[in-house]
Amino acid sequence: MKSLIYKIIIFISIFFLFIFFIIKIISRLTTKCETLTLNSSKIEIKCNADGIIYKDEVVLNLGNEKIIKNIYKDGTKIDNDSTIAQIYKTKEDVLKYEEICDLEEELNDLKKINKEKLNKNIDLINLNKNIYLSYEKFLENTKRKNITDYMEEKRKLKNYINTKKILIENKSEISNVMSKIEKQIVSIKNSINMPTNIVSENAGYFVGKTDDFEEKCSIESVSNFKLKEYKEFIKKIDNKKQINNKNIKIITSPTILYKAIVPVKDIVKKKVGDRCKINFKEIGEKIPAYINDMIFNYNEKEGIVVFEIFDMTEKLSTLRKSSSEIIFKKINGFKIPKEALKVNENNETGVYVFEVDKMKFKKINIIFEDKDFFICSDKPKENDKTNNFVKNLDRIILKGMNLYNNKKT
Repeated sequence: MKSLIYKIIIFISIFFLFIFFIIKIISRLTTKCETLTLNSSKIEIKCNADGIIYKDEVVLNLGNEKIIKNIYKDGTKIDNDSTIAQIYKTKEDVLKYEEICDLEEELNDLKKINKEKLNKNIDLINLNKNIYLSYEKFLENTKRKNITDYMEEKRKLKNYINTKKILIENKSEISNVMSKIEKQIVSIKNSINMPTNIVSENAGYFVGKTDDFEEKCSIESVSNFKLKEYKEFIKKIDNKKQINNKNIKIITSPTILYKAIVPVKDIVKKKVGDRCKINFKEIGEKIPAYINDMIFNYNEKEGIVVFEIFDMTEKLSTLRKSSSEIIFKKINGFKIPKEALKVNENNETGVYVFEVDKMKFKKINIIFEDKDFFICSDKPKENDKTNNFVKNLDRIILKGMNLYNNKKT
């Protein structure tokens, strides 16, 4: 009798255990999920834009002069009454004048080094090392035809070699070298037509070419076009076809504006004065800026934002049109796919998270969104006291059936 009772108890236990596993399997099947483990990282809040650079510019028309040599690189800041370019009669004059400039630099360097020799000791071993390294760079820039770096390295190399000469030779020999250079300079000057200097009355930033949009893209003209007209105007501008290398100009105002077409959804929470960075795709540079003005309607997809730019660079000085990324800020947060977003019975927005043996609904603090993702802060909202927000390393559910809070898994 006892053995029968034991058998019945064992059978019932096995039956209920079997039922339990069946329920567990069914539960697993109905909650089959794709998951993602959250990792907090630095995320850029940004949007795409397309627009035009506006700046105040004075054009210096040099007429039909053919041989013009610019003194400065594009984007160089100059004072008023600065010599910004030179006009030559022949190509031979250009080459000879450059030779004069090189010799004058060499002479000045010799005088400076000779004077410094009396005031400090120079390490000859380190100097030889510098000569070798500079020569390698000089050859490398020669192969690459990088003219600016080639000329700079050439001067450095001469400087190192002259320093070595002064260290190992006596004073009379150095004086003879300097005297010889002075005579060379006088001789070349007597054999050429000296260039005519072009002087700028305006201070600002030098640019060695024009693009025929200087008047239409002045600061005063920035508000001329509404959205539809502005899109058509952008299409007319080609950064390469419009370039005129015969004229030069000066950007006279420190104010540089970038008038850009941007998605309205990305700027509705922005305000005038907000700082940002603009990554200009045309030139591959990130330039600090801030929002100067915004023109948009909430019921339209696109609007116009005018950004004021802080810095001038060589490439930016010649840029007129560019697509870009506007980087509004960087946050510590999570990139959560939109498919994971759920709304609970309290109309709260969040995601479902695996916690030990059950699911839990957790809220998210959405900062920004793009086409496929929500960008969420890794901190809860300041006014929320429940602290029931997602945190780093939470395993969120991307896809699943029959999801609800505290569901056993």
